[in-house]
Amino acid sequence: MGNSAENTENQSLKSQIAALEQLLDVYEKTMLQQTDKLYGEISERKKAEKAIKASEQFLQTLLDSIPAPVFYKNTDGKYTGCNKAFEDFFRHEEGRNYW
Repeated sequence: MGNSAENTENQSLKSQIAALEQLLDVYEKTMLQQTDKLYGEISERKKAEKAIKASEQFLQTLLDSIPAPVFYKNTDGKYTGCNKAFEDFFRHEEGRNYW
């Protein structure tokens, strides 16, 4: 009789192990899909950051080519950038840098 109970328990444990292995497979596949998705998003963000940086460099080069002093401020009134002519203009007086 003990054998029958052990067999039943073994079968139950085997079924549970099989179910857990299937669940693990599902989790692994999901994890791989999510990882691939994240790598894709990271790649897209890097491309976007590179494009933004190139655009910022272009705009700074454009501003620097303007001979008149140009500056810009944020909404709090703080200077956030300027062109080369603006920098040169304020450095000229006795070598002082007001920037």
